[in-house]
Formats: sequence, C-alpha cells, structure tokens
Amino acid sequence: MLEGSHHLPGVAANLVGLAYVTAQQGRRDEALALLAEAGSIAESAQAYGILRQVQEAQAQLCERPTR
Repeated sequence: MLEGSHHLPGVAANLVGLAYVTAQQGRRDEALALLAEAGSIAESAQAYGILRQVQEAQAQLCERPTR
C-alpha cells in the first residue's frame, strides 16, 4: 500500500463534499467530474461507505435538471 494511502478515504469524502458545493453553484459538469475522481479514489482505497456516498451524489445530480 502507498505511504499515506490511509488518508485516501478522507480525500474521497472531501471531494464528495466539494462536489455538492460545486453543484449548488450551478457547475454540474465539474461536480460530476469531482465525483468520478472521488469514486476512483474510494474504490482503490476499498472505502465502500464513501463509494456509496459517491453513487448517491451522482444519482442526485443526474436527477436534477440543469440550469
């Protein structure tokens, strides 16, 4: 495992939060990109709880109409 990789779940969780803020600013495409990155990090860190959060956020953004 990479040194410092124990921090990866926290990084992924922070990206989820940033994606919510970004989406609230009307920057949906950027939010989806942040969630994709968060999902990759969470999956590589085997942080399945965070991965569920990513999937829930992606589903919410896909339901929401674009501005």
